[in-house]
Amino acid sequence: MKTFIALSLFVAIASAGTLPAVEQRLPLVPVMPLEELEGRITNGELAKPGQFPYQVGLSLVFGNKGAWCGGTLISNRWILTAAHCTDGADGVTVYLGATDIKNDNEKGQQRIYSSKSYIVVHADWDASTMANDISLIKLPVPIEFNDLIQPATLPKMDGKYSTYVGEMVWASGWGRDSDNATGVSQFLRYIEVPVMKQSTCKTFYFGSVTEKMICIKTVDKKSTCNGDSGGPLVYKDGDVNYVIGATSFGILLGCEKGWPGVFTRVTSYLDWIEEISGVSIRYGLTMKTFIALSLFVAIASAGTLPVVEQRLPLVPVMPLEELEGRITNGELAKPGQFPYQAGLSLVFGNKGAWCGGTLISNRWVLTAAHCTDGADGVTVYLGATDIKNDNEKGQQRIYTSKANIVVHANWDASTLSNDISLIKLPVAVEFNDLIQPATLPKMDGKYSTYEGDMVWASGWGRDSDAATSVSQFLRYIEVPVLKQSTCKTYYLGTVTDKMICIKSVDKKSTCNGDSGGPLVYKDGGVNYVIGATSFGIALGCEKGWPGVFTRVTSYLDWIEEVSEWNKVKPMYLVSMYPAPPAMRQDEKNYGKDPVVLNLEKETMPDEMITKEAMNRIFGGSEAHQNSFTYQVGFLLQRPKGLYWCGGSLISPEYVLTAAHCVDMASRALVFLGAHDIKNAHEPGQIRMMVYHRDFIIYPTWNPRRLKDDIALVHLPKSG
Repeated sequence: MKTFIALSLFVAIASAGTLPAVEQRLPLVPVMPLEELEGRITNGELAKPGQFPYQVGLSLVFGNKGAWCGGTLISNRWILTAAHCTDGADGVTVYLGATDIKNDNEKGQQRIYSSKSYIVVHADWDASTMANDISLIKLPVPIEFNDLIQPATLPKMDGKYSTYVGEMVWASGWGRDSDNATGVSQFLRYIEVPVMKQSTCKTFYFGSVTEKMICIKTVDKKSTCNGDSGGPLVYKDGDVNYVIGATSFGILLGCEKGWPGVFTRVTSYLDWIEEISGVSIRYGLTMKTFIALSLFVAIASAGTLPVVEQRLPLVPVMPLEELEGRITNGELAKPGQFPYQAGLSLVFGNKGAWCGGTLISNRWVLTAAHCTDGADGVTVYLGATDIKNDNEKGQQRIYTSKANIVVHANWDASTLSNDISLIKLPVAVEFNDLIQPATLPKMDGKYSTYEGDMVWASGWGRDSDAATSVSQFLRYIEVPVLKQSTCKTYYLGTVTDKMICIKSVDKKSTCNGDSGGPLVYKDGGVNYVIGATSFGIALGCEKGWPGVFTRVTSYLDWIEEVSEWNKVKPMYLVSMYPAPPAMRQDEKNYGKDPVVLNLEKETMPDEMITKEAMNRIFGGSEAHQNSFTYQVGFLLQRPKGLYWCGGSLISPEYVLTAAHCVDMASRALVFLGAHDIKNAHEPGQIRMMVYHRDFIIYPTWNPRRLKDDIALVHLPKSG
């Protein structure tokens, strides 16, 4: 299969204050003898500050080397560039508002670092054919627009300029300014050239050019060149700059040889861009947008609840009707009734906001993206019912910085799609009667829709339409899940299958301040969190309109991926069995003196060996004392009580066991040299306490698929 050299990047060992020396990346087989494809602005004009406010420079990191590319700012969070630039990058420093990239003190220039987790390469990018040479980079924080920094506009979908053949277009970048140059240009340059006919362009590259590419003529030796890769090709219509291409490749014989420059055609990827970034393109400026769940934003004041103002004031879907967050007319909760409920006091500059959340493990809280997007930090309230009472028994408050807030990469404030976020606690919380995690839904689909099921919503949101601030006390409602088709009729297409709706019965609903809070389906003693409060109708929380929640089952893979070590899915496998009553009845003394656990009162009950315990020892022979000296037993403290597991001693300091045993456990009593575990005075038997910090779970442990189900337990040093 024919292959060819990708747009060569300027790869170099980074050196302070100097532009990188270059070497080629992606050295592929050329299409024609001695002629290789490369990236490529030569003989262009020097740009003035603010002339190309959408132009972005990208200083990429590949291990101990660097590369330079261009890009196009398309929103306050997203940059469009080429896949061959970002593929395999460890991170990127984004230059905004720059003309002189060597001048750290240039007026208005900004540099923002994004890690590789913010880089999205098109899934079908093919380096051998240069197909789908497109990528997106998300900035970690929204940027402020000014005279030097403005986004380009994505092309309209009406096809008015779908080919652009013969139109004059603008290309810009810091690429080599001549074939003799050995490094990228210090100063931003540009050219204005016509778009070439597709059929003509194809004759130059022998079938390499597809309809998803767009070509420019090289006029008077003006073209794109090395270092311009990923940069913008723009069609100007009045004051509007439409980005129609991203620099992809050219001919390595030289940028001044008269061969066409080839770009990725942006109109071919508008749906992909919209899907990944949420940048509105389909209807231009007429695209309907609407009010996000309004947060309770306020200047923080000690000892008082915040006065409210709305955030995210977007264009409403319907006249006079705005979407907002929304528990009204609910019952007062009792301490411990909703142990998974979290309260979130968020900081935005010199203001604050209140939201709800759901504790899903000892380190992670689930909430809504519209709550945390742009937050500088958050104080998490756990075990609380009265948020105004600093001395409430069992209430804990833990501060976590913005570095521990993860907003879904495809969150879109204009459509409220992917309105989900996770907050990592800086320390593991200890579970008790007031603080327990909710359980993520099962994957069997038994309750995938929940339509008609009674569910529970809770929070500190406004308790009536007349209230002007969040409630001091935790409240709850029990309401049925609404049919999806019915809910969609209320919100005119806003509701997707990744959302779930509740009926507003007797004026009971969620309200402002409940944003991000839990929607829970109770199955016996298990609380399944199936939703995170997203939006409702701003006409009032008592108007009878459905409350809309982010559907958790649609994001289980994302939750698993983000939350470290997959510690959010409780597993009760057959190899991990509840401890016998003899152990459980002394659970209140657990950890105080492990030797005095009253294990002598009863024999090990028959219930420990049942048809459910499929991987326990059936029909086996009783072991002789000291015949299995490596055998270890664990009595584990987990959220639902005490559980029993086994393990293997592999060194004086480590025990090998299963990840599903220690996952979610806060501590464990370790049995060594034991034959009769009910006999605390058995000769040679040793018992010692280990804690959560001593559990080392394999990083890729997957509780749903039972993948990499292995862990180590570090034993304390004797003596």
